[in-house]
Amino acid sequence: MAKHRTPPPSPLSELPPVDIPLMQPPIAGDVENADGGIGVSHTLRPLVVHIDRPTNTPEGTFFELFWGGGDPVAYNLIREGDQNLTRIPFTVPYDSIREPWADPVYVRVIRSSGNESRTQPLRLRVNLQHPGGQDPNPAPGNQGLVFELPDDVRLGGVSADRARQGVEVVVRHWLNMAAYDLLILVWGSVRIERLILPAEVGRDITCMLDEDAIKEAGDSDLLPVAFQVRGPTGNYPDPWAPWSTTVLVSVYLATDRLDAPWVQVPETDREIDLEILGTRDAQIGLTVGGADARVYSHVFLYWNGVSAQGSSVHYFEDRPLSGAKGYFFNIGNALVSAIAQGSAVVYYELKGAGLPDKRSHNRYLTVIGEIVRWPAPTVDQALGEDLDPGLPLITIRFPVQASWVSTDRVQVTILASDAGGTVDYTAGRLVGQVTPGDDMTFDVPGTELKRFDERAIEVFYSVTRDNELPQESLRRVYHILPIDLPIPTVIEIDPYTHVLNLLKPISGATVVVPRYTGMRLNDEITVYWEGAAGQGTISLSKYVETLGQQNFPINNTAITPNVNRTVSIVYRVKPAGANSPSPPSNALVISVQSPQMVGAVRYSDGSAVYYRCTAGSSNIAVPRDTPVGTVLLTTNTVNPSGAVSSGSDTGEWSTGFVNRVGAQCSMTSNLFPTNVQGIAVRCLYQGVPVIGTWPTSTGFRQLRGDSIAKLEFVKVGEVVSGSISPGVLVDWVKGQNRLYIAGFQLMNRVTFTVV
Repeated sequence: MAKHRTPPPSPLSELPPVDIPLMQPPIAGDVENADGGIGVSHTLRPLVVHIDRPTNTPEGTFFELFWGGGDPVAYNLIREGDQNLTRIPFTVPYDSIREPWADPVYVRVIRSSGNESRTQPLRLRVNLQHPGGQDPNPAPGNQGLVFELPDDVRLGGVSADRARQGVEVVVRHWLNMAAYDLLILVWGSVRIERLILPAEVGRDITCMLDEDAIKEAGDSDLLPVAFQVRGPTGNYPDPWAPWSTTVLVSVYLATDRLDAPWVQVPETDREIDLEILGTRDAQIGLTVGGADARVYSHVFLYWNGVSAQGSSVHYFEDRPLSGAKGYFFNIGNALVSAIAQGSAVVYYELKGAGLPDKRSHNRYLTVIGEIVRWPAPTVDQALGEDLDPGLPLITIRFPVQASWVSTDRVQVTILASDAGGTVDYTAGRLVGQVTPGDDMTFDVPGTELKRFDERAIEVFYSVTRDNELPQESLRRVYHILPIDLPIPTVIEIDPYTHVLNLLKPISGATVVVPRYTGMRLNDEITVYWEGAAGQGTISLSKYVETLGQQNFPINNTAITPNVNRTVSIVYRVKPAGANSPSPPSNALVISVQSPQMVGAVRYSDGSAVYYRCTAGSSNIAVPRDTPVGTVLLTTNTVNPSGAVSSGSDTGEWSTGFVNRVGAQCSMTSNLFPTNVQGIAVRCLYQGVPVIGTWPTSTGFRQLRGDSIAKLEFVKVGEVVSGSISPGVLVDWVKGQNRLYIAGFQLMNRVTFTVV
């Protein structure tokens, strides 16, 4: 029964569909209306798909890939440095590729302007089964693929009279048989294709070879007959046994073709074993008789090879005839190795002016041996497995293969595909006139390398011939070194003076490593707290489990040995999968202060009071170019809520001002950090700014009821929009017992907005 999809809601504008590599094209007459097929090949490596970059997609444009119903499975974003990007990549998670359908598949484009668009939805058939299943035993040929020839053909071969009747081949139904499987029957050099219709699934299939097809393949004592099946999504049978058992048929049509060439090196009738061949070239021999040598001038030898993956590897050579004798042609070792587990048809033709070409019978060969993958490329500028992102360019290098021809198209790819998203770079050109064994190079601009942020990248190349599927090299992994690790910080320090003031009691400190460019899950970060010898110096390591800011707790045992000293803080990153860490970040150097609060202070009259200050405006716009040090807001001037007298009966006592809403400022600073980045509060008492600590005093002092105070809010760095809530901002305390004298209180919420 045909299945019908429900497409996503119609967008405002519809873009071209997602481009999926190796996707099987639509099948003519498909009653299930699939737009394409997804098969086993899409699960062997991370599946990276693309869309052409739509118009009007500036930095910040967001993309969501939907693969079937539900939530998006992948995302991408136009980032800084993507101005030349023409295709947007996405990686489809492995567990999202599930039978029987991926419907709908599309990308949603979300622009900051609110103008949304989508690609045309695709309905994709998903089939992850090998036709015939796994080959059950190591005997030659796939035992799950069975066909039968007529007894008279199998035993007696095919004569000219028998060829006129045609040959009926019965193919038995196979495991995992599916509608729109493509049955491929090979009779020597003739290939017959038969599409399996839905009503034929589970039935045996009959194929008829007519006289013309039999004649085209020609005579042979050992004409191979076999078949294989390509599933509707591109799946072939078991990779270890892609073809049925081969049946050899004797065909004797008494045509006027010349005798087939033979294999001189290695000596064989039908199979070339790469282990026996070794490093030698294969050698093909043929004989030209006296009568032909007198009238023909040239002999052309043709080697038509097909690899196990279906790629063609052709070679031909012509020689002037120099009499009746044997002629020998070398087929390069690399050309033979290129079709390991594949086959070749070899024949020759005699040519002469004014004469019709005279063709030989075919020699059918199979090549036995391990498939040799093209070597992975290298990068000239790499330091081992690492690449410096500051390079002006990198050069990708790989050897030219003997099987390539000038019209083949070669493409290099750099790919980063992980939890951090998908980034890729491709460049291609025709192979052109090159010499096998020489190097081919591609230069990649450094601006493209920077787009990969400190990621692990795969570098590989592929070659495509005409309409054949591209063939890929092995891949090499490099790691992009960190570009510039941002300086760490400590939550508890004054961010403007880099002082850790222990006047404000803390149970420890927190070193913060900001999210650096290219942060990935399982990166290993090591923080170094370098202070006084012994316990004052420690290192802490952790793995990134969640992308974002990483916090490292520092116990007081590592802080107190550094009182009245400086501490240097750096960190290193060992990217996930890398062998060595990055160079250290720039150092944050902090000073550790611990003012000694002295004296036993008591109230002699009254108790704690508050300066209750109100801001005249609750919303403050902060232009980005506002100079540091600018007073953005001043509250009203107020008297305290009462009067208080305090002091000590004996000895000196000290005064401190403790920040409630941010890190403690240094002892000499009058700017108290707030919870809004870039904004500090200044407390003015009797017109004079208070600082972290005051000099010691003796006796008793009165805070008069007619004293005055106000608050100033000052830009002290880059501002991030935020709000300061009503409440006490700074505490005024005295003595070792920290007797509470007064609080500087903000009475209304104030919001700072960067414009």
